[in-house]
Amino acid sequence: MQNLDDSLSMYYALRQQKAVEISARIGQIQLQLATELQGLQELEQQLLSAQENVLEQIRLVLETDARSLLSTPQFQEFVRDLLKEVKAKPKKASFVLEVAPKTTK
Repeated sequence: MQNLDDSLSMYYALRQQKAVEISARIGQIQLQLATELQGLQELEQQLLSAQENVLEQIRLVLETDARSLLSTPQFQEFVRDLLKEVKAKPKKASFVLEVAPKTTK
């Protein structure tokens, strides 16, 4: 039969060994996560740069002649939705423009 000191020594040694193993494993996982995160950030930056280039090209086209937008399905759908929305709203009384009797007002 083991005495208490031997049992406690074994317990503390086991605890220390597992703490070292777990810490090492956590360190590996943290490194993997950091590497993966860096890779994702690089991919995101590539995407943002590509989007910026394409949007700049679109901006130049629209700046030159915005009528090119009229034939796109997205714009046509936007106009249809806008017309539906306008038709669905109740008609309000039109604004009456009046000239003030005194021109100083």
